[in-house]
Amino acid sequence: MKKLFYLFLIVGLAAASCNKPADLPLVQDVIFKANATSLGFKSTVDCDNPIAQYALIEIEDSEGTITEHTVEVFYLDDTMYTNTLKLSVGTHTVLSFTLKNDDGTLNDDTDDVNVFATPMKGAEFSEFVQEGLPIEFNTAAFLKNEVDIDVLCYKATDFTSFGFSWFQVDRITVREFNFFGDFCTKYYKQYEANAIYNLQNPGSGLSHDMIAIFKVEVFANGSLVATYDNEDSSLSGAPLKVQYPDYVDYVDNFDFVLSILVKDGTGFSYKEFHTWSTVDDGDLPNIGADGVLDFVLGACVPDADLVLAPYMNLPLSATLTTGGSIPGSQNTYFDVALSGIASGYDIQNGVYGVFCADLTETISLNTEYDMNVFSSLYPSSIPGAFATQVDALDNINWLGNNLYRYVGHDWKDIQNAVWMLIGQTNTGQIASPSSTANAMANDANLYGDGFLPLVGGYAAVLFIDPAADETNRVLQLLFTLVDP
Repeated sequence: MKKLFYLFLIVGLAAASCNKPADLPLVQDVIFKANATSLGFKSTVDCDNPIAQYALIEIEDSEGTITEHTVEVFYLDDTMYTNTLKLSVGTHTVLSFTLKNDDGTLNDDTDDVNVFATPMKGAEFSEFVQEGLPIEFNTAAFLKNEVDIDVLCYKATDFTSFGFSWFQVDRITVREFNFFGDFCTKYYKQYEANAIYNLQNPGSGLSHDMIAIFKVEVFANGSLVATYDNEDSSLSGAPLKVQYPDYVDYVDNFDFVLSILVKDGTGFSYKEFHTWSTVDDGDLPNIGADGVLDFVLGACVPDADLVLAPYMNLPLSATLTTGGSIPGSQNTYFDVALSGIASGYDIQNGVYGVFCADLTETISLNTEYDMNVFSSLYPSSIPGAFATQVDALDNINWLGNNLYRYVGHDWKDIQNAVWMLIGQTNTGQIASPSSTANAMANDANLYGDGFLPLVGGYAAVLFIDPAADETNRVLQLLFTLVDP
């Protein structure tokens, strides 16, 4: 019996020894690491501020005690870190974090310079960081604790900051471009139906040269990071300020996409017109010396930094029924009857005279086709199968606006001149080109390169079969002239 008793006694002592609680550490090292990959923008541009030498950090613990920490900053492989802080185990909140330069006076902080900081939640630049301050984090015993953070390279008056013991920082520079736009159109009175445009010149009404209502979307490395518009600020005449984040230590590729509020049928919508691209802190390709990128939609401000072709309010598609005779009733190659077009567009349901822009393909008379509709003023949207025609559209538009120069011309002269402009020779379908047709083609080649019609001028509208591609053109390209 004694042997059995001693056996139980030994086991009991062993069990009691295994359950003895371990002592928890009073303080714990914490690692803070800045991580910007989720935001999608990086940059190699150095911050214009001086180098950061130390961090000033305010941290509140779970008891509500706020402590200010000053900790040196060092650089390792072009990355900034702070020396380690010892923090109690539990919940902490970073109230402020600023990286500073001592301005050459080691023991005098009155002239120290703010270099980097993290904005407060809801502040102007909070959209440029993953998370604004205050930031709560937990330190756990026996673990290596890590907290993510971003900082901005910007001298704001109200910086917020992070507190941590081991801190890696991705720096962000807030950059800025300014934009201003004009919109020139013959149909300016139609824009009085839009509540925003109608606020311009109250009482006297709009004019053919209006302030453009527009928006700019900023993309960094393919990801949308900011959108700005001038809907509220356009009446002041001030440029639109576009600010965006540029990460230091990595290369950023930025795109600025311009969309303008224009007529779309009887309504209004934003349509994309242009994209500027730049790298890191590079200027926009055609920005003026005044630092403001001014553009014009239409050709009434020829000295603008960017002149966009006049806008044509066109439907995406239409049903087209060819007429039954050559020539047609409109003194053109033949007629077409358009249908299926909603109201409000620059072309409407009805009969139009058209010309042919592809001598090598055949289209049947008295036949109905479903066609896509394109403006000749924006050739980049036209299918690649018609690259030959696209190269001559500016010359064709010049000819359409200068027909008054050729007294006594007829439809054959225009049609032959168009075929010559696109490099297609007559196959005997109609009479050989006259001296007038030759003069038209020669003049259009001489004067028409880069031509844009002025407000109230004419531009070709193209009708192309939706199935047309590089190898299967299906139908010839047809066009008619419309006043934009």
